[in-house]
Amino acid sequence: MDLARYTDLFLAEAEEQLRRLSASLLALEGDAGAAALDEAFRAAHTLKGMAATMGLEAATDEAHALEDVLAELRAGGGAVTPEAVDALLARADALERAVAAVREAGGVGASVVG
Repeated sequence: MDLARYTDLFLAEAEEQLRRLSASLLALEGDAGAAALDEAFRAAHTLKGMAATMGLEAATDEAHALEDVLAELRAGGGAVTPEAVDALLARADALERAVAAVREAGGVGASVVG
């Protein structure tokens, strides 16, 4: 299957999920609670699945790492401190860079697959 033809769709949906992720993480800074944490988790989970489907290893790995931290926080495995939010935002930035690499490369291809 030629996944390159789905690049534009992937990028459009990834950007929407990245916006949701960023907004949710910023809401956590304002002590938004479980709803923002759940929203951030769903966005990271969706991005992970999309990236894996496209064969984008770097983006998949970044989304998975972010999802794992969010899952731990959702399960009560840590406090949502300003430092935790900063770490989550840094991971989100890394995920955003991985998605941007797809656009910069001109689509899905050997240079961004892994």
